[in-house]
Amino acid sequence: MIKKPTVLFSLLAGIFLPLSAAEYYTAVNGDDGASGTLLDPFQSIQRGVDELSAGDTLFVRGGTYHEYVSITDLSASSNSPTLVAAYSNEAVTLAATVPI
Repeated sequence: MIKKPTVLFSLLAGIFLPLSAAEYYTAVNGDDGASGTLLDPFQSIQRGVDELSAGDTLFVRGGTYHEYVSITDLSASSNSPTLVAAYSNEAVTLAATVPI
């Protein structure tokens, strides 16, 4: 049986703790109309960046991305950093100056 103070703490923690940060994924064979999950990734890094909020992470799957990425109006802090990183140990190349 759960004691009442534990239940009260659990309820209060749910109210005052921030929601967990989101994770998004991109892959060269993805789709910018996708949901941005590992199994349904965006195609462009820009699409992933456009979804980011403070504390979120964008994982970029391996491959060469032929695009220019603009990051503007992205809020973050030392308590809630925003990260764009290669997924696992996959190699990512951003070739914004190479024509497709």
